[in-house]
Amino acid sequence: MLKIFQIVVLILVTFGCASVHKASFLDPYDTLRNGRYLERVSISRDLNSIQDFAIEVKNPSAKGAGQHAFFPPSEVEEYLLSALLSNLDSVGGIKVYHEGAKKPSANYLVLETAVTELEPGSKFGRFMAGELGMGHSHIQVEGRLINPIDNKVLFAFVDRRAGSAMGGMDITGGDPRTLVEDDLEGISNSLAKTLASLK
Repeated sequence: MLKIFQIVVLILVTFGCASVHKASFLDPYDTLRNGRYLERVSISRDLNSIQDFAIEVKNPSAKGAGQHAFFPPSEVEEYLLSALLSNLDSVGGIKVYHEGAKKPSANYLVLETAVTELEPGSKFGRFMAGELGMGHSHIQVEGRLINPIDNKVLFAFVDRRAGSAMGGMDITGGDPRTLVEDDLEGISNSLAKTLASLK
């Protein structure tokens, strides 16, 4: 009986992990390394030569994440944009503006992001064994910081997170939209911390 339990736990933990999945937004993935705040990052040496840069945040894309009634792509894009703008400004202390606004600085970089995976998970699974990896919601965000002068990618990242309601002590399994929104905020916050540490 103990062996069966150990096998079940091993399967749940292995398949419930939030490790990065290769999508088509970033290429190549081979240059990405483990990051401090974000799961995987790639930083060009050329980024060090740009002092006191501002960031133009382009509208995120969630079209590659599929259609979900609980969180339609247009609403995911809107939520991620808001989270990026607020976190880069307040947490990162970075001059930031939305695509199309007047550029506040000669030294500006362009941030492109995409949600490349979005899964609501299973409320029942989270209720039964959420802390063992069962039923988690998953979201993956990828992005790149581009120098508009030569279109060179100076920074790239990918971060995939799994949401479980147990952290908030919601014994009902939690609302998948709330879990995904929390993860979008967390990824935006981690991106802001990472970029602030590079300035």
